[in-house]
Amino acid sequence: MSSFNKPIAFAATGVVCCALVALILDQFLLGAKWSGVEHSTRTSEQGSMLFPPSVQERLDQAQARGGALEAALVWHTIDDLDLHCREPGGNEIWFKNKVSETGGELDVDQNAREQDLNSSPVEHITWSESMRSSGSYEFRVVVYTRRTGDRPLPCELLLKHEGQVVQIHQLTLGENGDSSTVTLDIVSSGVPLEPTDSIAPPLVWRSVLITSLWAGLIGGVLAAALASAQSFVSRRGLMVVDTLKTAAIGLLGGLGSGAMSELVFSQLQQIGSPASVSSALSWGLMGSIVAWAVAKVVPNLSLVRSALAGAMGGAVGGVSLHLLGPVYPVVGRVAGADLLGGAIGLMVAVVEAWTAEATIVVQWSPKEQSKFSLGRRPVTIGGSSASDIRLDPRVHPAQVGSVRLRDGAVVFERADNGVETQLRNGSELRFGAVRATIVSLPARP
Repeated sequence: MSSFNKPIAFAATGVVCCALVALILDQFLLGAKWSGVEHSTRTSEQGSMLFPPSVQERLDQAQARGGALEAALVWHTIDDLDLHCREPGGNEIWFKNKVSETGGELDVDQNAREQDLNSSPVEHITWSESMRSSGSYEFRVVVYTRRTGDRPLPCELLLKHEGQVVQIHQLTLGENGDSSTVTLDIVSSGVPLEPTDSIAPPLVWRSVLITSLWAGLIGGVLAAALASAQSFVSRRGLMVVDTLKTAAIGLLGGLGSGAMSELVFSQLQQIGSPASVSSALSWGLMGSIVAWAVAKVVPNLSLVRSALAGAMGGAVGGVSLHLLGPVYPVVGRVAGADLLGGAIGLMVAVVEAWTAEATIVVQWSPKEQSKFSLGRRPVTIGGSSASDIRLDPRVHPAQVGSVRLRDGAVVFERADNGVETQLRNGSELRFGAVRATIVSLPARP
C-alpha cells in the first residue's frame, strides 16, 4: 500500500465499516416498532405570560392568533402530527373541522403536504375570550404520517390559559396512528384544574439509551477497523489485544457521545438552537475519542492533533447524519454514517501526513510500500509481531533495530549491539529484500 493511498484506505475503511454497522443497527435497533404511547406532564404553579421563546418564535412565523385559551404542539422532524381538541359540548376541532361554532380554531396546521415540509413545525388551536366555554377540553396528538423511520418521536404540547402557560406535556409517540390524550378542565371561574389523565414514565431515557448504543457500537467498530487498517499497513497482522483496547475506547466514547447527543438536543430545543449544533458537538466528541484511540497504535501520531482531526471529521459527519437522516430515513442514516466514518478516517491519516517531521518509507516490493512517521518514539523493526515494521520472521530476528528522530536528526539503533548510526535525507537501510528510505520533510508553516 503506497503512502499516497493511506488516507484513501483509512477513509474507505471508515465508510465500509460504518455502512455495515448502520445497516445492521437500523434493522435491529432503530427499526423496532414502538407500541403504546407514554408521556409526562408538569403544571406551572406561577404560570408564564408567554410560551417559551423557541415555541413563540414558531407561532410568530406561522402568524398564529392569540386567545383566552391556546394549545401549541411542537416537534422537531418533518413527520406530520395532528392536534385535535374535543370541546366541552362534544364538538371536535381538527384538520377536517378547523373552525368550531364556539369560536375555537385550528389556525396553524403544518407538515400536512409533502411539498411544504418544515423541520421545526408547530400546530396551534386558539379560542377567543368571548366564545371560550367552561368544562373539559380533551386534547389529542395523533401521528398521521411518519417520514423519519420508527425511532421514538418526541413532541411537546403546551396549554396556555388567560395569558399563562399552565401545563406542558412531554409526549413520545411512535408509528402511524399512535396518539396521546390529555385533558384540561376549566370551571366557571376560569381557573384550570389539574389534568385528569393518568401519567406514565417518560420515554426520553429509552431514546437516550438507543442513541447511545447506536453511537457506541459505531464508535467501537470504527476504532477497531482503523486500528486493524494500521496493522495491515505495517504488515503486523491482526493485533488482537491492541485492536480490542482501541475498540473498547471507541465504544465508551460512542456511548458517552450518543447519550450527550440526546440530552444536549433536548436542552437546545428549549432555547431554539438548531439541532445540527447538537449533532456536531456529540459526533465531534466521538470522533475525537476514536481518533485519540487510533493514534495510540500509529507510531508518532500526536494524540492531541489526532483528536482534533477526529473531532473535525466527526462534526462534519454528524451534521451530515442530522441533515440526511430525517429526509431519507434508512438511506440517509447509512449515508450519514458513511460520511462520519470516512471523514474521521480521512482526517486521522491526513493529520499524520501533514504533521510528520520525517518519515521512513518501507519498500516491501516494487509495487508496495508503507510510510511511517518518525518522532521521539522509536519505530521498531524486526520479525516480531509487536514490531512497527514487521519483517519476515523466518529470515530476521525478533528485534533488528529501531529508528527515531532525536534533536532534529534521524538515528538508527541496532538491537544486537546498541550501535547508533545517524541517517540523512535519502539514506537507505536494507533488510534482505526490504528497503527502507529516510525522507526528511520541510517544516510546515
